[in-house]
Amino acid sequence: MQTQFGFHVIEVDTPWGKPAFDDTVKASIEKQFATPNGWLQFQFATSTISVDKRFGTWDPAKGQTVPPASSTSTTTTAKK
Repeated sequence: MQTQFGFHVIEVDTPWGKPAFDDTVKASIEKQFATPNGWLQFQFATSTISVDKRFGTWDPAKGQTVPPASSTSTTTTAKK
């Protein structure tokens, strides 16, 4: 690159906008998405999920809502 002060050499180690992925990260991603629910599990693990306290709390390990301690019923059924 030439400016009014002369020539300048710019060395680019990593292209801008492209994160560097090593083989370990690639293998981890491939393993995660290899299962039928892999994408969904990834979304649960990386998303911020908030649940109204009246309905319980979110358990990211189980991927479901845990009813509040004061709740007497943990399931609901629809009437036919």
